[in-house]
Amino acid sequence: MDPGRIQYQLGRRRPELSEVEPSGRGFGRLWTAVVASNLGDGLVLVAFPLLAASLTRNPVAVAGLSVSAGLPWLVFGPISGAIVDRFDRRRLMWVFDLARATVVGSLAIFITVGGESLQLLYVVVFLIATGETVVDTAAQAVVPALVPSDDLDRANGRLFSTQTVAHRFIGPPFGGFFFGIAATLPVAADAASFAIAAAVIASLSGRFRPDPNATIAPSGLWVSTFEGLRWLWQNRPIRAFATGAAVLNIGIVAGESILVLLAQDELGLSGAGFGALIAASAVGYTIGAAVTSRLVSRADRLTVVVASVVLISVASAAIGLASHWSVAAAGLGAIGMAGGLWDVIAVSYRQSAVPDRLLGRIMAAYRFVAYGAYPVGALLGGLSARLAGNRAPFFLGAVVVITMIPYLIAALRSVELNPAKVSS
Repeated sequence: MDPGRIQYQLGRRRPELSEVEPSGRGFGRLWTAVVASNLGDGLVLVAFPLLAASLTRNPVAVAGLSVSAGLPWLVFGPISGAIVDRFDRRRLMWVFDLARATVVGSLAIFITVGGESLQLLYVVVFLIATGETVVDTAAQAVVPALVPSDDLDRANGRLFSTQTVAHRFIGPPFGGFFFGIAATLPVAADAASFAIAAAVIASLSGRFRPDPNATIAPSGLWVSTFEGLRWLWQNRPIRAFATGAAVLNIGIVAGESILVLLAQDELGLSGAGFGALIAASAVGYTIGAAVTSRLVSRADRLTVVVASVVLISVASAAIGLASHWSVAAAGLGAIGMAGGLWDVIAVSYRQSAVPDRLLGRIMAAYRFVAYGAYPVGALLGGLSARLAGNRAPFFLGAVVVITMIPYLIAALRSVELNPAKVSS
């Protein structure tokens, strides 16, 4: 074993078999709930920007939706990880999904009675994302309890690819179509999807709380939170993945935050066309996530990670140059494919390298860094579009993304990224 990697070969205590359902049924229910909620989110992924664009053409104001979606990861992200490591993860998921169903359902009623408010839309997006900080962190922390470590690549690939199909392929075109009929339709459907997800997760039997003997119970919530942040920062490969994801998100979100304006004003697309454009990224992501396990069996994982960064940069520039929707769709598909490769490799490594008692906190700390970059990317995208046009954010994103390659190579070159070997 390489001495330089010894500090990263960290084991974790897995729940006893009696504490969870058989992995097939348990993972299947988790998968069903995640797909249900992501299908609803896919509807409003198009509906919310279209609603915002109908109220204002200011790119900074439209980008405010992405700012609202990213702020909860800065405000509550690390705390949510400490919560996930202290309570039953299954219960947290269904309780917060039920709360999100209530919030989105209330917005649907407001729209039905003729209400229009960009500020209210910001608040709803913020609350949805706040629930996401807990639900998504808990979901990722539950996966290692349902599948063996040598099957994490395949399980994560299946989970990511199918939820992306629901979120960015099936949902968006229907969201644009439904929005054309009535703005309230995709919003009401999203509320129903959260309720369905809550019901499915609630039916998952078993105990999904970390071993109480392994948890530092007497410490306060903030102490536990900072323990997770400190652990992430001291672990070089996980810190590298988190930092890399943050920079990638700044570059990608800079363009995505005003994509609705590019689609309508530069490419002449309708609401349904905008939904189809977003769906292109899902096709790419699905392919990337699905082929990762086979690709990394033939190629070095670091090589795949670096290649995905290059692909995102080139594709972002291509979208900025696009004069036809097909070029933009191809660029979004390439970004999606690269994102699928990155996510499966990064998440599988974290799930294997982090002790179970810290898993929720590390997942949340990682997202605090990675998703906390959303507001930065959105603001840069909105401001650059305001100053230099709707194509400028994509060129800016291409430059930002490519700067990460030297850092990633230096940080990950001597690290074993194969989850089966990390947990051995």
